[in-house]
Amino acid sequence: MSLKIAPPGAFDYEIGYQIMKAGNAAFNADGNTLNAYADVSTATASGSGRKNTLYGSVFYHVSKRTEFYVAADYMKLKDQYIVGSTNGHNSQTEFGVGMRTRF
Repeated sequence: MSLKIAPPGAFDYEIGYQIMKAGNAAFNADGNTLNAYADVSTATASGSGRKNTLYGSVFYHVSKRTEFYVAADYMKLKDQYIVGSTNGHNSQTEFGVGMRTRF
């Protein structure tokens, strides 16, 4: 589920929430939950769990082609849902800033 608010002016705002529920999902050799439709021929085990992610961003439009942005997300893992980028933790927070120009 997501929402974008774009009032008149140079700013727009986005927020979203995603729930990924895995029932008997395959694990790879490193013990991480494989994504949907991934090749499971090398799966070593399976488990069930959830991955919940809350994310948001703010964009400042300098022109029709160029914008600056700030983005952040928070991911929470439950039960046996395992993601390698969390290094064994059950949550992760990410922040990003940048500039984008379209050609």
